[in-house]
Amino acid sequence: MQAGYGSFTWLPTSHCALGTAQPNSGYYTAGGGSSVLYGTFSAPFGFFRATPFTLVSFDAAPAWHDNLQLTVVGSLLGAQQYSSVINLTGPFTLQSVSFYWANIDRVDISTSGGTDNPIAGPLTGP
Repeated sequence: MQAGYGSFTWLPTSHCALGTAQPNSGYYTAGGGSSVLYGTFSAPFGFFRATPFTLVSFDAAPAWHDNLQLTVVGSLLGAQQYSSVINLTGPFTLQSVSFYWANIDRVDISTSGGTDNPIAGPLTGP
C-alpha cells in the first residue's frame, strides 16, 4: 500500500494489481476495484495512525484456502479494545465483515488454519 494512503501507516503488506494476480484465486473475489491488499504468505499485517478512527467494515476472501480464520484486533494506545475471529469460507466467496469499532488507532490482522482449495491455485500468485 502506498505510504500515507488514507493517512495511515501500513504495516508489512502487499498490494496487487488484479491484472497480475493468479486468475483462480480469491484475489479477484476480494478486489472489487482494480487492486487488493493482502498479507504475504500468512504474515500478519495491519495499519495505524496517530489520531483515533472508527473501523466500519471491509470485504474479505482468502486467496487459496477454504475455512481460513481471519483474526482482527483493534487497539488504542497499545491496549486491545476489540477482537474478532471470522471464518472465511473460500476463495470464491466474498464476505463483508462489519465492525463499527470506534476510537481505535491501530488494526492488526492475521490468518490461520484453512485447507487448500482444489480449484484456487496453484499457490504461485503474488
